Amino acid sequence: MGRHRAEIDKGSIYTEVLITLCFLLILILPVFAYTVEKYLTLNSLQLVGDAIDASCMNAYEALDIAAASRDQLSIDINSMYPFIKAGICENLKLDSEMRPYSGSIAAGEVTIESIELYMNGFPRTCPDGRNVRMPSIHIRLKIPLKPGLFRTYIINEHGPVYFRVHKDYEIPVI
Repeated sequence: MGRHRAEIDKGSIYTEVLITLCFLLILILPVFAYTVEKYLTLNSLQLVGDAIDASCMNAYEALDIAAASRDQLSIDINSMYPFIKAGICENLKLDSEMRPYSGSIAAGEVTIESIELYMNGFPRTCPDGRNVRMPSIHIRLKIPLKPGLFRTYIINEHGPVYFRVHKDYEIPVI
């Protein structure tokens, strides 16, 4: 009788180990993969936002020097656009057609959906609904991000995943 009970206990241990492994594989690992993938995506979107902020500093190249000497802020949006586009291309490692070089976080062609310049008439609302209270540059990009660890399987089945990144860069005025 004692021998039969030991066999039952031994079988229970194998069952418990098997159930624990299945629990790890079916529940814990997918949750971990989702969490890591979400973190990598949010980090990539933060990098894109930082690249937009750095590119908006190029707007000072289009500043009207004569107006600035009279304490007036004057920027022409038509002359500002090429400077901002060049900054975005440089910061995101894109060519002049907004297609990624190797080493870029973009997975395909990046599109500048809108650039708006707000110089007066405050408070205003940008096209994405945010309030603008001082001179600002509004930029919205559409960018496909490279896959992280596990998103490759999703992208191969459903095509690239595009994200829209919106930034309102306030132009410092003294």
